[in-house]
Amino acid sequence: MLSYAPVHPRLLAALTPTFYPSLCSIETATETNTKGSISKSWNPLAGHVDLVCRIAPNGGAEIRRPDMTYAQTSHTIDLAGHYPAIRPEMHAMITGQAYDIQSVEHDGSGIQTRLQAQIVST
Repeated sequence: MLSYAPVHPRLLAALTPTFYPSLCSIETATETNTKGSISKSWNPLAGHVDLVCRIAPNGGAEIRRPDMTYAQTSHTIDLAGHYPAIRPEMHAMITGQAYDIQSVEHDGSGIQTRLQAQIVST
């Protein structure tokens, strides 16, 4: 589904230095089961390190439940390139901050990738 306007590759290359000011690395989890305790370690996905990107907050919410209240902060991460290997269970790392990827969108021209993500609290 095309959710934003396609961009010609030459225009994208011209915009890259200023429109995509950050670098993003995509990480995938490896699970380890030690005596019934599962832990995850995050490792870079091959070919998906230091991708030029632009990140912006796109809203948030405060969720109230009888036993707790928590904040949900959402961001949109635009990647200058088509990256079909990225999946929602992965993380995006930008300037030392981890983001849990919730959804992945591609434009109709196969030129850009958009990630909907949530900050991973430490």
